Amino acid sequence: MIKIQLKELLERENYTCAGLSRLTGVPYSFLLRMKKGRIRYIKYEYLEALCKAFRCQPNDLIAYSRTDA
Repeated sequence: MIKIQLKELLERENYTCAGLSRLTGVPYSFLLRMKKGRIRYIKYEYLEALCKAFRCQPNDLIAYSRTDA
């Protein structure tokens, strides 16, 4: 299962989606969907902008955990 960890990073850095959108240029509506885990894909440029803003690696934003059925 893939988990988007945007909510945790926003809290850690004390950002809002609106503030992060202004800082990165990533659309506010996309950030809201991402925060709720409702995205199907992420553009490379968005991923890069978010990593730069949070000073992190992509695996800090997107985590994969293997679940056996």
